[in-house]
Amino acid sequence: MKVHGVRMLHIPPQLAYGSKGTPGGPIPPDATLLFKVKLLHVQKNGAAGSRKARMSKAMLRKLKQQQLKKQHLQQSLQKLI
Repeated sequence: MKVHGVRMLHIPPQLAYGSKGTPGGPIPPDATLLFKVKLLHVQKNGAAGSRKARMSKAMLRKLKQQQLKKQHLQQSLQKLI
């Protein structure tokens, strides 16, 4: 996958949380997990410094937006359960 490439990951229940789901959590039993993944950066061997130190402000802003969307989805799922 190239940098900025996007893939959908489908994780079947057997490889995720199975028939138990997450007790008291947002993932129901036998749920297939779907993740949209975008490759933002490839680190070369021997690169130093923390991950956040290497990220641009735009990348950090986008990451924060994705985290907020994830929280919103989790809250919506909990309302449904």
